[in-house]
Amino acid sequence: MNKDDLRPTRLDDYIGQNHIKEPLNAALESALARDAPLPHVLLSGPPGLGKTTLSMILAWEMNWPMVDIIGSTAGTPKELSQRILFLREPSLLFIDEIHALRRPVQEVLYPVLEDGRLLYKSMSGSRSVDIQPLTIVGATTHLGLLAQPFIDRFLLQFQLVFYKVEELMELGHSSATKLGLTISEDGMEALAKRSRGTPRYTNNYLKWLRDFAIYQEKSKTMDADYVKHILWDKLKVDSLGLTPLDRSYLRHLAEYTSPVGLEPLAARMRQQEVTLENTVEPFLLYARLIERVRNGRQITELGRYHIKHLRSRK
Repeated sequence: MNKDDLRPTRLDDYIGQNHIKEPLNAALESALARDAPLPHVLLSGPPGLGKTTLSMILAWEMNWPMVDIIGSTAGTPKELSQRILFLREPSLLFIDEIHALRRPVQEVLYPVLEDGRLLYKSMSGSRSVDIQPLTIVGATTHLGLLAQPFIDRFLLQFQLVFYKVEELMELGHSSATKLGLTISEDGMEALAKRSRGTPRYTNNYLKWLRDFAIYQEKSKTMDADYVKHILWDKLKVDSLGLTPLDRSYLRHLAEYTSPVGLEPLAARMRQQEVTLENTVEPFLLYARLIERVRNGRQITELGRYHIKHLRSRK
């Protein structure tokens, strides 16, 4: 196992998202007791909150292999049908960014989700084919791009939410132990507050702290001052967890006197729209630094205050 892989392997060890763990536990125990597949699961929410980790945990809990694909590279309807048809044992199929599946490819999954069968098209026509027991877990950062009839075929639907500081501290201490780091309570709090409510950032920053500790030959406990020093002076992550890209977004947005659409903002910043929409905006909205209105997005007074007083808030 990769020593840098900090993912838990059991649902009981998964930290955060408490609103979904009991329903998932109930569904898992029921499926195992009935020797039946776990109902299909749809997970939505911003990147880095644990959708892939949850999928891996569900496969481990079921003791099933996990086959993973990305929606944008799932291929043609025929290719996806063949992939499902050629599964030789009960499996969990994880489809990341499931909203990127083209509609004809989505339609392949309708009978799979509903009846556990595949409508396979060949030169001689269409036929219904029984398949191995299968649980589909879809993950999406854009739930609104999925058709409602498609969404409705997932019995278990969960929205993952940003983590609280206390949850990230608990997760951080667990990960630090696995990485062989000793971090004080105030040091972990400083790190958690800069992790933008997202476990992926907590774990990534811990790995950076480890690497800098090795580079600087630091063996003592990491306190808050050291954590702030590394995150701000070396990585340019500020007190709210904003990166240079986040702050650039706020500064550009602050230059507009009225709400602006994503396209002109992205062009002005020379960034891809998808980068701003998927990576930058979700946390800025959550932190109330920006807001979306009918005509686009605009910076809030809190956002203006943050960029104005940045040096005193590092």
